[in-house]
Amino acid sequence: MQKLAGLFALLRAERADVKWVRPEGLHITLKFLGDVDPGRIGDIGQAIAAAAVRENPLALRLQGFGGFPSLRSPRVFWIGMEGDTGRLIELAARIDRGTGSLGFPAEERPFKPHLTIGRVRSAKGLSSVVETLQRNMPAFDPFTAGEIRIMKSDLKPAGAEYTVLKSIQLQG
Repeated sequence: MQKLAGLFALLRAERADVKWVRPEGLHITLKFLGDVDPGRIGDIGQAIAAAAVRENPLALRLQGFGGFPSLRSPRVFWIGMEGDTGRLIELAARIDRGTGSLGFPAEERPFKPHLTIGRVRSAKGLSSVVETLQRNMPAFDPFTAGEIRIMKSDLKPAGAEYTVLKSIQLQG
């Protein structure tokens, strides 16, 4: 987390028109569900648990960066991943199918393992952000992802505030 905090400090210093994600808000989104009735969380949790029933913890490492839809005209900046990304992609697909049976729309774009680090508001300062990322991307340590969390996000002026509604352990 220290390496990420250092990178964020450099990025914020660029004064680009980007809303940077707070480090405590960083997460891998496997499936975005949108507004959900709290009474459905149990069924959603069961669908996700079924999708992850034989899944062991995933060995991952942050690596590289990019932008969606591209670095030339990004709306989002992200840091990519390596390691058990094939398993992570398949897990996201199983979750998508499982939540699809509950009426949630299937994802239209293929899942790309990443951490969103910033959302672009305007083109101001974007080239300096890309240069800063190119010059200062640290070598991150590996980590283990051992659970899936169903999260509620409340948008606040300071950024999204997250609450864990349910955790599903990856235990193989």
